[in-house]
Amino acid sequence: MDSPTAKSRCPEQSTCAMRFLRRIFRSGARTPLIARKASTKLKVLIWGRGNGSRSLKNQQEIVEDLHAAVDKLNKHIDVVSLNDPTTQQLEQQLSLLWNTSILISPHGAGLALMPALSPGSSIIELYGKEYMSYRLYHNIASMLDMHHTWIECDAVKDDTSFFPKKYTFGTPTYRDSPMQCNSPDIILEVMKILRSK
Repeated sequence: MDSPTAKSRCPEQSTCAMRFLRRIFRSGARTPLIARKASTKLKVLIWGRGNGSRSLKNQQEIVEDLHAAVDKLNKHIDVVSLNDPTTQQLEQQLSLLWNTSILISPHGAGLALMPALSPGSSIIELYGKEYMSYRLYHNIASMLDMHHTWIECDAVKDDTSFFPKKYTFGTPTYRDSPMQCNSPDIILEVMKILRSK
């Protein structure tokens, strides 16, 4: 049985679990934690998915537009783009995330590393229409005291990654397609977040 003190520090088990994961991820990224405290720069990280499912077909365009937008702010902001995080060791991924202020990422398992972000970070999750009601990462973000928002993207239909699937209610739909996101929507959301920091 939990003591009253433990309950007041952590009212829900799921919140406790997320905070525990954060402590584990921090221990895996010990060196960058010191660098984070000394740095005054904000970092916007675009966390891609390579060329496979739910990849961001216009990632380079978004990066260029974001660079142009943040340059006009005259703030110390780095825009970093990683097309395929799986090319990095886990420790490098954790370090990169810990030093990130705003994470932009397609919906997917890579967002399970969200506890590695520092408290107060923001997540912009990019999703196709078929994932609109899937709130897993929104819930995780709220447990970790992070801001989370969604931006809907269009599926890019091509022969290599457009997989038809029928859901239980019988409506044919498509999943795991590469995505094309509206760059101005992403920039607008980033600017709203930066104004609040």
